[in-house]
Amino acid sequence: MKTKINKNQPFDVCVERSYVNCLDQGMRAGAEHAGNVWRGLWPLFLLSLPVSFPFYNAAAAFMPDWPASGRVARRSATACLRWGEMWRTLGRFLWFYLCGVILAALFGGLVYYTVSAHVVPVWGFCVVCALLLVAFLPLEWFRLELLFGKAGPGAFGACYRVGLRNFGKLFPFYMIMALCLLVVGALATLPLAMLFMALAAHGLSVKMGDTAYLPTSFWPLLVFAVALSKAVLFHLRIVLMHAEYLLWGSITAREKASGSVEEVPAEAETES
Repeated sequence: MKTKINKNQPFDVCVERSYVNCLDQGMRAGAEHAGNVWRGLWPLFLLSLPVSFPFYNAAAAFMPDWPASGRVARRSATACLRWGEMWRTLGRFLWFYLCGVILAALFGGLVYYTVSAHVVPVWGFCVVCALLLVAFLPLEWFRLELLFGKAGPGAFGACYRVGLRNFGKLFPFYMIMALCLLVVGALATLPLAMLFMALAAHGLSVKMGDTAYLPTSFWPLLVFAVALSKAVLFHLRIVLMHAEYLLWGSITAREKASGSVEEVPAEAETES
């Protein structure tokens, strides 16, 4: 279903759209309002340089303001840093990230065991990976509900069932999204990789007793390359967040239309 979003015109988020339309319209909107995004979110970018994940999620607090005006509102630096909302968002996700670390450790251990001990053939390992994908991908819907639906931890079961029902929409959406991140990330980090290779070659030369000097401009250039790659990835992540917001609205509309909406516990309101 093709639902056009006109620039600077109000629109409905909770409308059924194809995953292609969500990606297309969401990324177009994020790109069109790139200036406003950076004017409003540059403090979050600076804070995300050492640790990224809390501030990506904090940026999601601005998404509900987008449909009402049809544009990403300009914000001052002080208005951007909603510390109360930021910490509440981080609190919702802290245990979620902890579960992700535990699952990643278990998956890594399973991969190491099956490969090193030759427990299963290659085709069997592929089957295991496919089953794990089917099991874990519906968790992305729970993440979207935490971001945009403001669901609480008690909504895990209901959200997981919604994710399973909409697996056919989540899978291609996140496959394309992962490809975008992979390609752009590889291009953005290419200068950084070249500088690290030069640094490694310099260290090897010194270790072998050769006289090798790095130019004085190397370290400022390295810092610039790190900041540039982080800026590109931060901007891409914010642009893709627009697409995720439309995907959330599309699946929410589909669930309401099918009458399969379940009551999920919302997060308790806290005083700022």
